[in-house]
Amino acid sequence: MVNHPWAEVFQGYAKAEQWTRAERLARLRSLKPEEAWAIFDALYQFWEQTGGRVGGDWAALERRRIRETLALRRALDRLARASGKRGSDEPHD
Repeated sequence: MVNHPWAEVFQGYAKAEQWTRAERLARLRSLKPEEAWAIFDALYQFWEQTGGRVGGDWAALERRRIRETLALRRALDRLARASGKRGSDEPHD
């Protein structure tokens, strides 16, 4: 029997899937109940805003994207100030 040239590729994907699944299960088993609920809550809120219900709420999704972008920007600004660096768009003294 001749091995198909893609047989090794498919076997590799199968092994990678097994490894990924085992890693995912180990991670999930290690979660504390509070962590699991926090993840569930975040996913559920995202589901509600992005189309888990017919049509989704695109305005809410955009507001969320803006909130998260601003939160990231604030965090990066705090980090830059703490390290003594400034952003390129900040006024200089």
